[in-house]
Amino acid sequence: MKNTVELLQPNKNNVFPLDSLMGSIGQAVVETHLRSFGYEVYPYIYEKNRSGVNDSEGRGYSGIATPKIKSMPDLRIYDRESNENILLHIKTIFGTDETGYWINKNRFDNYKLYWPNAFLAIYFISNATIRCCKIDNIRNWTDETIPKILEPGYHLSLSEFTDLPHCFPRIRHDRFNEINTVIQDVFKVFGYAGKNYNIQN
Repeated sequence: MKNTVELLQPNKNNVFPLDSLMGSIGQAVVETHLRSFGYEVYPYIYEKNRSGVNDSEGRGYSGIATPKIKSMPDLRIYDRESNENILLHIKTIFGTDETGYWINKNRFDNYKLYWPNAFLAIYFISNATIRCCKIDNIRNWTDETIPKILEPGYHLSLSEFTDLPHCFPRIRHDRFNEINTVIQDVFKVFGYAGKNYNIQN
């Protein structure tokens, strides 16, 4: 019997939006952790700007606004105690190799150009690991094109990345690990956890 991931993989008879599902899963998991420790979490709303982006592209003069809006962070996190706002991009992958991550070249270049003070979090579904780093602190990457994707990209070295509690100090490691265990148990029911799938959003 096929597991859940195999059933959801795109094929000629199935156009299930797996990338969208994965992104939603990663975002929901990270939100759960942040809210559990008192952070206020809000979407950094791209949808409100989408019509404006499409209009600009249609008129042929998108300029700076379009790539900046398209590379907007996923979340705005507010720490009421310190009165600090933190922007966060979230990526999700099934693999368990925590040494590196592939990302589209234009996307990452725009992250570095327009959102250097935001954080990038990478959620590994298979083992519930979350690696996190401020974008301006990401220093090591190499050009890499994946044959199946056929678009330029970078292989990011995750040597500068730490875990989520280091990026968000109100998160307690002991409680963080407890929540991760519960999340892993849920994913095991659906066949996500404990496998190494080469899929990412």
